[in-house]
Amino acid sequence: MLISRTPYRISLAGGGTDFPEWFKRFPSAVVSGTINKYSYITCRPLNKFFDHNYRIVYSLVENVLDIEDIKHPAVREVIKFLEYKNGLEIHHDGDLPARTGLGSSSAFTVGLLQLVLRIQNKEISKKQLAKLAIKLEREFLNENVGMQDQIACVYGGVNKFTFKYVQDLPEFDVSPISISKERLELLQSQIKLIYTGKQRFSSQVSEKLIYKLINTSRITEKIQLRNVEMAHETVRILEQSNDFLEMSEIFEESWVNKKQLNSDSITRELQETKDFGMQNGASGTKVLGAGGGGFLAFWVTENNREKFLNAFKDYVIVDIIFESEGSKIVYEQS
Repeated sequence: MLISRTPYRISLAGGGTDFPEWFKRFPSAVVSGTINKYSYITCRPLNKFFDHNYRIVYSLVENVLDIEDIKHPAVREVIKFLEYKNGLEIHHDGDLPARTGLGSSSAFTVGLLQLVLRIQNKEISKKQLAKLAIKLEREFLNENVGMQDQIACVYGGVNKFTFKYVQDLPEFDVSPISISKERLELLQSQIKLIYTGKQRFSSQVSEKLIYKLINTSRITEKIQLRNVEMAHETVRILEQSNDFLEMSEIFEESWVNKKQLNSDSITRELQETKDFGMQNGASGTKVLGAGGGGFLAFWVTENNREKFLNAFKDYVIVDIIFESEGSKIVYEQS
């Protein structure tokens, strides 16, 4: 039996520039950090004593004989992709709800890939694991996703990612951001995640954005290039600023840019939640992931924290702690 633990992530700046449809022609940069909220997957080979070859336990329970009968798309495609021929039992548990803008789908894919590869006694690098997850989600699951989520949860930590094409293939670089423990604690204390209560499929929300990235207008190009600039600015703020207050401005501009790029990202309900937060002490708001629901990240300074928390007392509030380990196998017993 093996157990993998894979962190969720929050994107701080540059989201949307990690789509190959964009960075094949233009520069790209994303800043994100993994947090101490995880996807846990338990996996073990299944022997021949049972009347099923695959048992998958998540919000549903599946007991099936054939791979093609597996309803969970990521489980089905990982097993096929890695050409695993024997039976498996898989259980999934997550610290936070799925489809909420924290990269949970990619965390699941990465965690399961890591487990099945270990069962097959195959060793691969972090970069290879991230590339496998990207290939699986984009080409086999046909998801409208970028490339930051898979990389973030594989590597862990607070990083800047840059993307480009090399010999007609997408490539990426990971640059850890230099930040002391004290400054990291200050940073994470000022970010509050508020759950809107609405789950959504990011691939569906991103369809309109993908169209705009393929058919780039001058407005889209200007916004995206500004998103890249903000990612670089975020690195400077995180590494050099004493109070991080400029991050609230990054959050606010990111909100405006996301709304201009994809009207499906900022719903009326999200806008109302943002306005409520800003009226009650927040100095900046960022929608996480593709938008359309899920979590909002609010920038709240210490002097406004009590007012903000009281206003949102009926909501699910998540405090974050940045983690640095990335996806790993935390338990293994033969």
